[in-house]
Amino acid sequence: MIKNNKLYNAIVEVNTKGTFQQQAWSLCREEKTYKKLIIEYRKQIADIDGINVPVLKKDLELMLNKYEIRLDNVKNEMCYLNKRIIDSLEVIEPFVDVEVFVELFGLDYNDYDENESFYNNLLTSSTRVGHVCRQGLIWNEKILISEMEEK
Repeated sequence: MIKNNKLYNAIVEVNTKGTFQQQAWSLCREEKTYKKLIIEYRKQIADIDGINVPVLKKDLELMLNKYEIRLDNVKNEMCYLNKRIIDSLEVIEPFVDVEVFVELFGLDYNDYDENESFYNNLLTSSTRVGHVCRQGLIWNEKILISEMEEK
């Protein structure tokens, strides 16, 4: 019975995996780190492009590939977190006051649009949670497009 209770599941989600803000902060930090590393490795590869050092170039390309894979993983995590945020907000929105939501997610009350859902307000916010939601949507769309192209 408890497993079917969506409100209970939303509360468990936040309590067992940290707050959405903490998860978003961690993912944004990882994303920023991997993007910087990818830029650096691409620059190093471009710098040695005309020089005959195949072993070094191969090592740099492998490291670049490693961080691109890790960045893809972070984007997958953002996609999953976005889905959990959607599911949780859908359940708790009827029970939570706007003021509590705005304070909880660090939104600017002046930017809050009462005609939109909590989730849509997060999407348009400049918070890390908003960034994760947007990135999650973009990544989800890329996954869907690639799956459609494979068929």
